[in-house]
Amino acid sequence: MKKLILSAIAVLFTTGAMAQSNDYYLPKTGISFIFEVQRDVKDGNVDYSFISVRSQSYGIPDETKHYEAVVDKKHTINYISKTADGILLGVNTKGSEDKIAAPKPAKALPKAGKDTIEVEYRYVPNGDVKRYPICHLSEKQGVLSGEGVADSTYYITIKDEKEVYDPQATVPLNKAGKDNANILVNLPGKITLTIEKGKRLVASHEFYAGQYGRVEALDKQYFLKGKKKSPKYSLEMNPKTGEIRLLK
Repeated sequence: MKKLILSAIAVLFTTGAMAQSNDYYLPKTGISFIFEVQRDVKDGNVDYSFISVRSQSYGIPDETKHYEAVVDKKHTINYISKTADGILLGVNTKGSEDKIAAPKPAKALPKAGKDTIEVEYRYVPNGDVKRYPICHLSEKQGVLSGEGVADSTYYITIKDEKEVYDPQATVPLNKAGKDNANILVNLPGKITLTIEKGKRLVASHEFYAGQYGRVEALDKQYFLKGKKKSPKYSLEMNPKTGEIRLLK
């Protein structure tokens, strides 16, 4: 990473710590699946059964979307904020990370009786996905990754809807020009996630993911100093999808 000399002109911060560079990543969107499982202990034997599954999205750095903001006397960028792994959170503002619900902490197996545990599997999709086996249940071993007996296997299907989300349609994009500050954002694409247990539909819902859709640059007007005193813009980003949350 390129070292940055701290000055009155440009001081960059990450969330909770000093940054050593003005580089950043846009995110890919992953999916976390948390399975609730019942354990039934009787006479020293354990039987496992699925109860439910819930899903949520999260962001990870996209190695193909690694950029470097231009921080110099020509621009009005004073600092950028990033997650600990480098995903852009904000420009000239701290930004905020979305909290991801974690599975319940693992519990010791009871000597007898029933209890419930939670098991998490994560998956980062790319393109269309047809009935990918996330995990399956062994009545004696518990939850295992991949495919088992079809009726005890959870499958996911992901369809790229070929629809780009642009919540900031009035924000000029893709017109960065010669003096752009190299601040890029995702215009994420809509996908449909379907979850099945065997051939039984469990859930289906739509959401947006950063690796679908496209990347655009913010117009240079937002961070380029003019002859007159230029307004100081701040940008807040969604760390799960890389889209604009707020530009003001």
